[in-house]
Amino acid sequence: LLLRLKKRLTPFRITFESASVGITHTGLDGRWLRVNDRMLSITGYMRDELMQMSYRDITLEADRGEDLRLNRQIVSGEIDSFQMEKRFRRKDGRIIWAKVTATLARKDDGTPDYYIAIVEDIDELKRSELTRMENEARFRAFWDNSPFNQSVKDAHGRLVEVNRTYRETFGISDRDVAGFSDTEVHGSDWAPTIDAFDREVLQSRTTRTSDIQLPGKGGAELTIRVTKFPIYDADGHAVGVGGISYDITNQIRNARELREREERFRATFEQSAVGIAHLSFDGQWLRINARLCEMLGYSEQELRRLSFDQITHPDDLAEDLRARNAMLAGETDVFVRVKRYIRKNGTPLWVQLTGSKTERVGDDPPYVIIGVQDISEQMAAESGLAARVVQQAAVIQLGQLALAQDDPDTLIQATAELVAETLGVDACMISRFVAAPGELEITAASEGGKKYLGWVVQPKHRETGEVFAKVSEDAVIWNNTDPDSPDLDSPILRDFGTKSAASVVIGVGGAASGVLVVHSKTNREFTNDDLTFLKSIVNVLAAALTQNRISSALAERENMLNTALDTAADGIIVANADGDIVMSNNAAEDIFGYAADELARKNLRDLVPVSYDSGAATGGTVRMQLSAREMIGVRHDGTRFPIEVAMTHFDGPDGIMHTALVRDITEQKNLQSQLIQASKLATVGEMAAGIAYELNQPLNIMRMAADNVLIRQDAGTADLEYAAENLELISEQAGRMGKIILHMRVFSRQETSDFEPFDPAQSVRNACDLIGPQLELDNVELNVDIQTEGVLVNGIGSQLEQVLINMITNGRDAIRENATQGNSNDVIGSVDVCLEHLRDEQAVSIRVRDTGGGIAEKTLERIFDPFFTTKEVGVGTGLGLSVSYGIVNSMGGQISA
Repeated sequence: LLLRLKKRLTPFRITFESASVGITHTGLDGRWLRVNDRMLSITGYMRDELMQMSYRDITLEADRGEDLRLNRQIVSGEIDSFQMEKRFRRKDGRIIWAKVTATLARKDDGTPDYYIAIVEDIDELKRSELTRMENEARFRAFWDNSPFNQSVKDAHGRLVEVNRTYRETFGISDRDVAGFSDTEVHGSDWAPTIDAFDREVLQSRTTRTSDIQLPGKGGAELTIRVTKFPIYDADGHAVGVGGISYDITNQIRNARELREREERFRATFEQSAVGIAHLSFDGQWLRINARLCEMLGYSEQELRRLSFDQITHPDDLAEDLRARNAMLAGETDVFVRVKRYIRKNGTPLWVQLTGSKTERVGDDPPYVIIGVQDISEQMAAESGLAARVVQQAAVIQLGQLALAQDDPDTLIQATAELVAETLGVDACMISRFVAAPGELEITAASEGGKKYLGWVVQPKHRETGEVFAKVSEDAVIWNNTDPDSPDLDSPILRDFGTKSAASVVIGVGGAASGVLVVHSKTNREFTNDDLTFLKSIVNVLAAALTQNRISSALAERENMLNTALDTAADGIIVANADGDIVMSNNAAEDIFGYAADELARKNLRDLVPVSYDSGAATGGTVRMQLSAREMIGVRHDGTRFPIEVAMTHFDGPDGIMHTALVRDITEQKNLQSQLIQASKLATVGEMAAGIAYELNQPLNIMRMAADNVLIRQDAGTADLEYAAENLELISEQAGRMGKIILHMRVFSRQETSDFEPFDPAQSVRNACDLIGPQLELDNVELNVDIQTEGVLVNGIGSQLEQVLINMITNGRDAIRENATQGNSNDVIGSVDVCLEHLRDEQAVSIRVRDTGGGIAEKTLERIFDPFFTTKEVGVGTGLGLSVSYGIVNSMGGQISA
């Protein structure tokens, strides 16, 4: 019996183990009872590892709530089974999507026994769907923000969708219009006309444009220029009609008003706003007005020496001669046509020409009266506007094709054909880079250029390579007859006979991957609108191609990131929350003198032992330092050196991780020390007058005391007690002078010591003692308010003295500059220095305020720039506040004005 049972269960066991989907049996407590090999492959765990876990351990936290709810329902009998999409965290930390179908096995008495789950790996499918949704969202933003009215209908004339501009133009609310006809949405009698227009587009499978009158928002009568084009599915069947329209009411009204104004003045000849001339039937000018001369750029004498056929564009001459012959034959008396003249400077002039024949009067032969209206701007505007509408439709059409087409080669070929048709060029060719910029292989082409498929194009001459490479970097327009165009030469250009061309770069994944080029065998002036259209086309194409390269792009990006990390000039160290180093780059290893495996066994505090002294480390965790901070690093050999450290954090798979950017600033600190020393010496020079004054007083006292003793000695009245009193006075004054000189020596020496705690109150006193005599000489009052003492800060006291002397000196200079003339002993201004302890912020504040008139707002933002000064040449170096800024920041403080 046991053997028969085993034989019967064998197929089920084989099915369980060899299934192409994950199959699991899970206990009611969530722990795995049985899992097949496919489930191990999906999760990345070994069997013994997974069997020690529950399904909740690998389920993403955000999906656990829904999972638990469905499990409760199936246990309670509310449902028999359930299916859900959820996310698992694999052993390697990667998050994957899976579809889980679960049911419950019950015992013979009906009580729940265990869960049975089928697990399908849908990660690639799910991520492709999310990518498609992102692309669709970008297209939706383009659709809704278009300045044109845009709509889509199905093949039965029912609206599928309209954009926001359409709703605003026609006053349609935000209600859903899908499935409704124009009549149902607009409730107007012009809808059947649009429906008939749509049917013509579907039947002819062509893009058509028409101007229609219809009521807009508020009932105002509008003239709308409508362009309709067929929409195709992936099989090439026309499944609907797309529409783009825009309001030309003002344009038509302006054109009508312009014609009316011109007609009112057409009765005059010389003062007419249009060109008027009398022309004989043999083409000679009889009379010409000034306006026509101005339009053509000729003087009247020059124009009289030319016949009309000499200034007519060659392409329009045949029609002119036909009209003249028809008048001679009496077939017509009037003609109106649009034609081109050639101006004196060789450029074409678009005109609307009106001609009428006069009757013979006596012996005078009849002649032709022509009115010439310059319509160049109108033609350019209409041509450009119509082209933009067609180009807009082409961009939308390519976007729809990109959504429906999975094969990139087919999409690229369709793009070449669409561009050639839209721009009306002889050929559109799309190439990809095969070597350095400038060497391209043709991979797709419209009908006119298919013979060049597979051709590799590069410059013929090495000296033109730099110019030719520009095509692979920027959008370029060139014309072989234009001397200002790039001097390009390639086998295709010569073989095809290209006269004018335009190219744009195709960027895929943020890098140039190819070039789209349109060729014209005749001289054609490609416009910025044409370039904009081509850029829009390649943007749509690039977005579609990018979607097909996501996987490889991600791998390339990861390689680039690793390369950038290893080649970075600054050291980069990644550590966990406790400061243990988990990763470092080559620069970090070079800076600290460790091999990679040695550095991985260190803690950040081994490299920067004082980095977190000021509240940076508490309870074994590392405090994040967002801004760069100067610290002292320790190399492998124990030497200490200055570094600059900045830290950020990110969420790692095992908790918070910290990234430290480390830069060796030994050379920078040496330069900074030299700059500070130069600033000190400049300050000492500026204080020379005050120091001389301060030393002169004790010298005078010493001299008077010595002279008094000598006078008594000469008079014979000297005594030892009087001499001792004067010698004591001389000793006191000598000590005073020595103290001043010592302080100046300490202040002016070059600082080499590291930061140490000091009392900023003492620095304030020393600075004011040094600069005070100088201010007294200049009749500037110095007020010092020290509100606290004994609060220590970390840094160098003499450098803080330099900062204060710089600020007080600047205040004094401003006071002297703005002082008015008065009594030589009058106080002309004051400088106030105040020190206080900011207990809430655990900081010390020193404020220096003067009555020098303030700083202009436009100057205030630059006062800390090196060598910036508002003083006259030779008065200030522009280094004082810049050095002060660096000193205060290096001590971890802030300075502002």
